[in-house]
Amino acid sequence: MKTRYKVLIVLVLVLGILIAAGVVALAILSIDEPPPDVADLEVHRVDVAEDENGYSYLREAGKVLWWPGYESGAAYADAGFPEEPERQKDPVETEKSDRLEKIAAGKDWDDALVDEVLAHNAETFALIEKALACPHFQVPPVLSIFTRVPEIFDWLSLMNLQAVSARNLFKRGREKQAFDEALSIVRMGHSIQGAKGCLIHYSVGQTVKLRGLEVMRQMLPATVLDAEQLKACAKSLVSHDANEDGLTDAFRVEYAVTVNVLEDLKTGRMDIETLKGMGIEEPPSKPPRFSLERLAFFWHFRLNRTKRLCADRFRTLIANGCTNYARIERLERPADLPRPLHPLIPSNSAGKMVFLLLVPSLDSIPAHKCEENVDVAATRVLIALKAFKVVKGRLPETLGELVPEYLDAVPLDDFDGKPLRYNPEKKVIYSVGKDLKDDGGMTKEEQKAWWSKEHPSWDYEMDGEPDVWQMPDPSFPIEF
Repeated sequence: MKTRYKVLIVLVLVLGILIAAGVVALAILSIDEPPPDVADLEVHRVDVAEDENGYSYLREAGKVLWWPGYESGAAYADAGFPEEPERQKDPVETEKSDRLEKIAAGKDWDDALVDEVLAHNAETFALIEKALACPHFQVPPVLSIFTRVPEIFDWLSLMNLQAVSARNLFKRGREKQAFDEALSIVRMGHSIQGAKGCLIHYSVGQTVKLRGLEVMRQMLPATVLDAEQLKACAKSLVSHDANEDGLTDAFRVEYAVTVNVLEDLKTGRMDIETLKGMGIEEPPSKPPRFSLERLAFFWHFRLNRTKRLCADRFRTLIANGCTNYARIERLERPADLPRPLHPLIPSNSAGKMVFLLLVPSLDSIPAHKCEENVDVAATRVLIALKAFKVVKGRLPETLGELVPEYLDAVPLDDFDGKPLRYNPEKKVIYSVGKDLKDDGGMTKEEQKAWWSKEHPSWDYEMDGEPDVWQMPDPSFPIEF
């Protein structure tokens, strides 16, 4: 009997020890790590008076812009509307707007329509000029995925207005003013990129800048500007490479927004289903109800571990945004999410799932920065080539002939970090592109033939011009 009791006592003790060990193990696994040090990811904003902030004037410019069928997103936001109200569109106004957009892109022309839109926008142009003259350009803080940024659509319309104006000036023989107007589009885009906004702001600024460069290149073949004017124009673009400081700030803003999402998930102000449907316009008005699914989420979510995952990824994105494409650290999306050993064993598998939802889609942004830098560099070289030809009556045999009279140095290809390529036989400036292989550049005809072969169903009338950055050796033709 005594032996039986002893065995029972030993079994109870062993079981108690095992249970205690299990509880301790679960407690240890449940412990989160300390908050990460993210001082390097903080956005350093400055106090800016409204009359010194170009954002204020550009926002007002969007509100007074006259454009057929146009309604200002900023004006609706100021009026308290959660979004632009549904309204019946006037077919005539829509047709005018579509045609003006084609004019802005250099694909159409209508003197009467251009005169009409320019005559109605004297105040708009004055506000744009004030915006670009300001010492600062800083948007309001973006703190949440639900923060509204309605002015960005207004800015795209302002871009089209300026493009129409530049093309009109060129057609009227006021070529110096036309190039200055195109440069103001580039400057506006550069300012928006550096506005300490989110990546949406940065991308819109990039779109604006690229339109200004496109207008310059399209005017270049027919221009009669003298060599000194062209050299000054090329020099003015030196300070308008991709705004890497702006991109760094945009990534920092995105990290702050990501952290706020994580905090909301932890406190229950948001649930994972809301996160998966981030297209919704407004944050949920009530906290999600308790459920076993939510309990399981909390069991497998460690806030600080997830913050560290996100912080490390954003640091890599920032580093990638400040280097050329060949040096970018490749960030692969895991094929399968790591799973806990058992649903009852706490882990950070939910945190890793949230991380994959929030961050990997940003991996392509640094590559777009490289494309933008090549766009600026190629435009500078084309303008310098035009100036050289005005003086010499011919194109140079190498880009080295442009230095130092027309360029301080041959601009670099931001894909491999080497000087931009030039093929005088094919008359193209080109980049090695994402495959980092120099295949000699491509003429327009070669580009079209390659694209048609790779995309047999492509319809140029319906689908428009193909993306040059998806081709081998993205090339810019010399059409003079």
